Amino acid sequence: MPNYSHVFEGITDPRRRNATRHDLHEMLMMDLLTVLSGGETCTDMAQFGREKKAFLRRFMTLKHGLPSPEAFSDLFTCFNPQELGRTLTRLSVAWSDRLKARLPDEGDDVIALEGKA
Repeated sequence: MPNYSHVFEGITDPRRRNATRHDLHEMLMMDLLTVLSGGETCTDMAQFGREKKAFLRRFMTLKHGLPSPEAFSDLFTCFNPQELGRTLTRLSVAWSDRLKARLPDEGDDVIALEGKA
């Protein structure tokens, strides 16, 4: 099973011991995939998990099943917004740098995504 936990390196789990049933990295990956698929809410995240369960099991253990909308909501309620924002910004810059390194060098520092530079 591939390990993707490095994607969320630096994000500390803000949940209390009694609320850590679901793996933090699995929840964050479901969150990310949901948002990339157009989802916006905790309900969307739970629904994405239900609809893509077979796909998610290819790289997640989902030891305690799929998180509920309430589990996603509780997770985001616990985060310090500034810390999470800084970490996600750092991760997105690192991701785009890795993506850019894989592209042929044409001397252009701009990568257009969906018509946006």
